[in-house]
Amino acid sequence: MCYEKTLKIIKPWYGFIEDQVFGEIMSDKRICKYILEIILSFKIKEIYYPEKQKEVKDPKHRKRKDVRFDILVEDYDHNLYDVEAQTTDKKDIGWRMRYYAAKMDQRYTIDKGKTYRNMKKAYLIFLCNFDPEGEGRIKYTYHTYEDHNKA
Repeated sequence: MCYEKTLKIIKPWYGFIEDQVFGEIMSDKRICKYILEIILSFKIKEIYYPEKQKEVKDPKHRKRKDVRFDILVEDYDHNLYDVEAQTTDKKDIGWRMRYYAAKMDQRYTIDKGKTYRNMKKAYLIFLCNFDPEGEGRIKYTYHTYEDHNKA
């Protein structure tokens, strides 16, 4: 009797949202701006240079989970954009967005002594290679408003 075993060699796929590729591509200001405009469906006047792998640590709370923004961008209107590449569906995308948004607000959107109305607009963009809601759509949009008024 002869047994034949076929070995399948899997080569790593370096797609757009793979960490090594994503950081390099999105750190190019022109490409980053172009991709943001496609995703957001509005024009961005200009952006400062994108910062890749920007760590947000809270030294006073060492036991708390830190975040590392994949790409953090501020435009000339002082709007903030955190663009995250997600390659693993851990069924926690809503919770992850909440935490990242809180960290962005804590560190970047309002200065001491200012009112909450002075907060910068902040956009959190997750590019996933999976369907986070399982509804078969290519784009999901979330907002922070009261459901009845939506204002």
